[in-house]
Amino acid sequence: MNRRRILLHSGVWIVVLALIIVSAGRKAAENSRQRAESAEWHSKITQLTGAGLKQRDALVARIRDLHGQPNSRQQLEAEFNGGKAFAVTADGDRLAAAWIDPTYGMRSEVGFEADKLVSHSVQWGTGDLTRVYPEPPRIAFTSRNEQVRQLAVALLPWLWGLSLAVFLLVPVARLVASETMLALAIAYGTAQLVAPVYNLTINGIFSNDALFFSAVMLLVSTIAVSAKFRKPAVRLELPTLAQNSPGPC
Repeated sequence: MNRRRILLHSGVWIVVLALIIVSAGRKAAENSRQRAESAEWHSKITQLTGAGLKQRDALVARIRDLHGQPNSRQQLEAEFNGGKAFAVTADGDRLAAAWIDPTYGMRSEVGFEADKLVSHSVQWGTGDLTRVYPEPPRIAFTSRNEQVRQLAVALLPWLWGLSLAVFLLVPVARLVASETMLALAIAYGTAQLVAPVYNLTINGIFSNDALFFSAVMLLVSTIAVSAKFRKPAVRLELPTLAQNSPGPC
C-alpha cells in the first residue's frame, strides 16, 4: 500500500469504530439510567410495602375499636378523611362509604347505621400500591436506540455470512471481505453487549449464546484478516555440492 491508500484505509476504520463506540455509548448510558430508575422504584416500593402493612394493621385495629361505638362515623371522618364527611350511598337500612388512602392506595369500606359503625372491610395489596406509584417507563426497551440495536442484531450476522462467502469464493476481494467481516463482528458483539437485558458479569458472559456467537465471528474474522496480510515466506535455496565442487585440475 502507498501512503495515500494507508491513510484512506485508516480513516475508514476510524470512522467505523467511532460510529460503533458512539452508538454503543449512547445505548449503554440509556440502559444505565433505566437500571438506576428501576432500582430506585423497587427500593421505594419495598419501603412503602413495609410501612403500608403497618398502616393497614393500625387501620384495621382502629376500625375494630370503633365498631358499634356511638358517633364512630364522626371519629372515622376526623381521623381518616381530614374531618370531612364521607360520601355515603344507601345500602338498604345502612349507609355505605369508601375511601382510598392517597399514600398507599389502601381501599377501606365501612357501613353505618345512623352514626354507628356496623361493618368494615380493608383491602390492600402490591397492585394497589403500584397504581399509586407506577413503575417508570421502560425506555431502554422501546427507544429509537433500542430499535436500531435490534435491527443491527438481526441484520449483521447475515451480512457477516455474506462477507465470509465472498472471502472464500472471490480471491480478489478477500482483503475487503475480511475487513468487512471484522467490522461486522465488532459491531454485532457490541450490539449484544449493550442489550438492556444483558448483565456484563462472568455469569452473564458464559450464559449468553449470542455473545458466544459474536466471539466466534470475531475469531474467524481476525484469522481471515491475518491470513490476508500474512507475507509469503521467503524461500532460500542453498547451493548444492555439485555447484560448489571444483572442476578437474
